Amino acid sequence: MSEKRTIDDVVKKDREYWIAIMDDALIDALLHQHHLGNINGLVFTTHAYDNIVKELQEKFEKPIDKQKVKNRIKTIKYNWSDCYDVFKNGLSGFAWSPITKMWSAEPEVWESLIQAKPKTKELKNKPIPNYDKLVEFYGKDRVTGEQAETASEMRQRWATSIGEGSMENTEDIDHLVTQNEVTLESCDNVGDNNVGEASSKAKKRKTSKNEDMEQIMGEIQNVASAMRDGNLIFERSMARLPIPEQEVFHLLDEIGIDSRLQTRAYLYLIKNPDMLRAFIGYPVEKRKELLFTMMFDS
Repeated sequence: MSEKRTIDDVVKKDREYWIAIMDDALIDALLHQHHLGNINGLVFTTHAYDNIVKELQEKFEKPIDKQKVKNRIKTIKYNWSDCYDVFKNGLSGFAWSPITKMWSAEPEVWESLIQAKPKTKELKNKPIPNYDKLVEFYGKDRVTGEQAETASEMRQRWATSIGEGSMENTEDIDHLVTQNEVTLESCDNVGDNNVGEASSKAKKRKTSKNEDMEQIMGEIQNVASAMRDGNLIFERSMARLPIPEQEVFHLLDEIGIDSRLQTRAYLYLIKNPDMLRAFIGYPVEKRKELLFTMMFDS
């Protein structure tokens, strides 16, 4: 019981410490270091982490260190991967909304998905900030639901890496041991076996990598296509009405428009989407005055 409470306390503190604007800055910093090449596979170098910590410390008056950054990255990736694993192949009827930061679809489409996969219910109203940026960085890693970098490749990278990557490589060894890919004793001999293994399997590994890359690019393109479709749908909807027509009537009824003017007011707002947006954004108690001003002064 005490262990469960301790875990919950850690999660709660992490959530309270990292506000949305800090998450945005962290992800931007990650991508910047990625583009600079300060990364081995999917593991950032110590230099990259130092740069990220320095950048965040300059922007926010909080005691941010490397461990806090690493813990937050794990949390962000965990929340994102749940959503990505559902939609990575593209689901018919769903589109990504850049405004709500959620996958959207008609109610019956969502219902069908939830019936097939009950765990997806929580995704229906769960925003995933920076989803597109995380796809760019982690998409390769989630194609098959496993690490895209194979255990053999990780062992080889560990054997040949030196200097600043040493701390992150220790984490790689822990991962390999937990996956029963290596024992701690075998790590001592990895350098001796590396040359022979590389020469005998080079062609096979090259072919496998090419096939994996084709699959990876295909899956990422599926997600990118769905997100572009979502952006297009959003742009088109903004050119039309911001809310369904039936909701317009409810808004008019809500502010007590005289029944003799309801039809005229309804038609006015339907024909003028920009005016309708202004009407929706105005304080409820002042909407009637605004509506009359728009209708009779135009």
